Amino acid sequence: MKTQLLDPITLPIQGQCLIEASAGTGKTFTLAALYLRLLLGLGKRGEQAQENTPLGVEQILVVTFTEAATQELRDRIRQRIREARIAFMSGETSDPFLQSLLAQTDNHREKARLMELAAAEMDQAAIFTIHGFCQRMLKQHAFESGALFNQELTPDDAPLVRQALLDVWRNLVYPLTGSLANAVLDEFKTPEALLKSIKSLLGMSNVTVEPDYSHFDLEAEWAVSQQAREAFKQVWRSNTDDLAEIIATSGIKKAKYRSNHVPGRLEKIAFFVDNEFAKLPLNELNYFRTSELHANTPEGKTAPTHPVFDSIEHMLTAEVPIKGVIESIALERIRGRLQYEKARHQLLAFDDLLTRLASALKAPGGSKLAETIRHQYPIAMIDEFQDTDPLQYQIFSDIYTDPATVLLMIGDPKQSIYAFRGGDIFTYMQARRSVDAHYTLETNWRSSSAMVCATNRLFEQSDAPFIYSDDIPFVPVRAAGKADKQPFLFDGQPQAALTAWLSSELLQTRDYLSIFAESTASHIATVLNDQRYTIGDKQVKPGDIAVLVRDRREAGEIQSALRNQGVASVFLSNRDSVYTTVEASEMLFILQAVLEPTDERKLRAAIATGLFCLSMTDIDQLIRDELAWEQLVDEFIEYRQLWLRLGVLPMVHHLLATRGLTSRLMQADQGERRLKTFCIWLSFCNRQVRRLKGSKALFVGLLSICIAQTIIQLSSSCV
Repeated sequence: MKTQLLDPITLPIQGQCLIEASAGTGKTFTLAALYLRLLLGLGKRGEQAQENTPLGVEQILVVTFTEAATQELRDRIRQRIREARIAFMSGETSDPFLQSLLAQTDNHREKARLMELAAAEMDQAAIFTIHGFCQRMLKQHAFESGALFNQELTPDDAPLVRQALLDVWRNLVYPLTGSLANAVLDEFKTPEALLKSIKSLLGMSNVTVEPDYSHFDLEAEWAVSQQAREAFKQVWRSNTDDLAEIIATSGIKKAKYRSNHVPGRLEKIAFFVDNEFAKLPLNELNYFRTSELHANTPEGKTAPTHPVFDSIEHMLTAEVPIKGVIESIALERIRGRLQYEKARHQLLAFDDLLTRLASALKAPGGSKLAETIRHQYPIAMIDEFQDTDPLQYQIFSDIYTDPATVLLMIGDPKQSIYAFRGGDIFTYMQARRSVDAHYTLETNWRSSSAMVCATNRLFEQSDAPFIYSDDIPFVPVRAAGKADKQPFLFDGQPQAALTAWLSSELLQTRDYLSIFAESTASHIATVLNDQRYTIGDKQVKPGDIAVLVRDRREAGEIQSALRNQGVASVFLSNRDSVYTTVEASEMLFILQAVLEPTDERKLRAAIATGLFCLSMTDIDQLIRDELAWEQLVDEFIEYRQLWLRLGVLPMVHHLLATRGLTSRLMQADQGERRLKTFCIWLSFCNRQVRRLKGSKALFVGLLSICIAQTIIQLSSSCV
C-alpha cells in the first residue's frame, strides 16, 4: 500500500488509518487539527465531502500512554479551540490551517459557538491514558464486561507480587533435595533472582513461554537425567579407545575439530566424570555428541563413531532445562496466585485493566460491549502508537471493526524498537498491514535544514536502514527551516550539522569508553568556555547541550569526564531509587543518632557521614576532646526535642542551619546533586512524622527508619 503525504485539511477521516511521523514533524499539531475538524463537522472528505454532524468533545476518544502526555494533549487542543473560536469570530487569522477552515465553511458565527461550547466542555473531553480508558470502560459497562462494581484500583501491586513469589518459592523449591535443589539454586539463588527473570511477563497473561514447561514433572525427569549421567560416566570410565585419534582419522571437518583442541576438551569431560560436584561442561559435551559430529562431517565422508559419543547424545537429550522449567512453573503459579489474591481483596492493578477489557471483548458478549463503546466513541485517535503492545492493539482492533467508525493511529515506526517502554515492532508491522490507508508527515519543524539534510543522506546510504524495509521504510523529510534562524556558529561561521569521530584502530570497550568520553567532555567544555561558539547571537549554555548515550555505563563515563572538566550535568534517564543512594544511608545514620544521642556508636556514625563534611582529623579531635563531645551530645539532644515538638523537617532544617551544612555541601564535589537527593529523601521522612508529637512521633519516626533500612537492604542486594 502506497504511503501518501498527509494534509490535515483534506485527510479523509474514515476507517482505520495509520499516520507515520518522525520526530519534529508535527504529530501533536496534526492530531489537534483533526480534532478541530471533527468538532466542526468536517470529518469525511473526498467522495463524502458534505459536512458531517459535529461531534462533541465527549465523543472523540484520544488515547496516549502517560499522564504528562495526556495533559499536554488536552492543553494543546484547548489552545487550538480558543484560536479557532477567535478566528471564526473575527473572520481572519494568520494561521494557514485556520485560514483553510474559514475558506471552506460558512456561518462562521455558528462555528464560533461550537468552539465556545467545546472549550467550556474540555474538562469532560475523552482524552485518556490507555489504562484510564480501560478503567473507565470497565466501570461504565460493568454488566457487558463482567467487571465487579466495587473493585479498587491499586497503583502498586508489588506487595501482592512479592507475597505470591514467596508462596510459590516455598511450595516449589523448599521440598527439593539433593542434586536437584543444588541445580535450582545454581540458577536462582534467591526468590528475587527468579522474580527478576520473569517479572516482565507477569502482566502479559496473553503471552505464553515456548517451550511451555508449566506442567513439567521436574522430579521425575530429573531422576531420568541423573540415570543418563551415571550411564554416561560408566561408559566413559570403561572406555580404552583413544577418542582423539578416532576423530583425527575420520572425515570430519578438521577446521572445527583441530588436533590441538580436541584433547583439552576431552580433559574437561574427564574432570567432570571424576569429580562428583563438578558442573556439567555443556560446551565440551555438545562438541562430542553424535548428532554434532555427523553435522560437521561432509557428505560422502565417514563420521567418527563410538559408544561414548552415543552416550553423550543420550545424556544431553535427557538433560532437564532447569532454568526454563522453573521459570515456566513459577510464572503460571505466581499468575494464578496473584489472580486469587486480587479477587479475594477485590483489587485491580494497572495491567489488570488491560487484560480484563481484552478478555471481556473476546467473551461471548464481547461484540455487544464493542458496539456500545463504538457508539460512545465513534472516533478514536491513538497518539504515540509505536508504544503499543500486542494486548493494547488487540483491544482497539476488536472495538473498531465497523467501517462506519474511525480508528486513527499516529506514531513514529522507527521508535517501535524501544521495547523497554512498551513498544513492539511486530505489533506496529501488523497494524500497518491491516489498515485501510497510511500517511506520512514530511516536514520537520524542529531541526535545522542542515541537520535534516545530513540525516537524510546518512540513512539513504542503506537500502534497508531499519531492516524491515517493506514495513518500516526510510522516508526522507524536508526541513521547514525555522531553526535556521539560530544556527550553531564558530567565530560567525556555521558548523557542520553532523560530525563523526572515528578511531584509527580497533579499541577494547574500556578504552573506547574512556577515550571518547574524555574527547566528548573536552569538546563540550571548549564550546562552553570559548565565546566564539554561539547559537545565533547568543553564547552556548550548558542547557543547550544534550549527550545521547547507549546505556547507564556510557552515561556514567560521560558524567565523570564532564566533572573532570568542571561541567555539571544531569542524567535524565536515571531511574535509580532515591533509597539506594549514599545520602539515604547517611540520613539514616543521622536520624538514629538524633533518636538516641547518648549512644556513642551511633553518634560517631552520624558525624562521619559526608553530610557533616568533617575530615578524619576533625572527627578524631572531637572524640578526644571530652568537653567538645559532651557539647555534641547536648546538641543532638536538642535536635531530638525539636523533632518531638515540631517534627522531623524543622529539626533537620535547624541542624542544617546550626552546622552550616548547605553551603559546605555546595562547595563539595557533586554538592548540588547530593543536596537535592538529601532533600528528596528527607521529604519521605517528613511525610511519615508530619506534625506528630510525643511518643507517637518517636514511634512513627522509628517505624520510618525501619522501613528505610529494609528498602536500602533490599535495594543493595539487587543488581
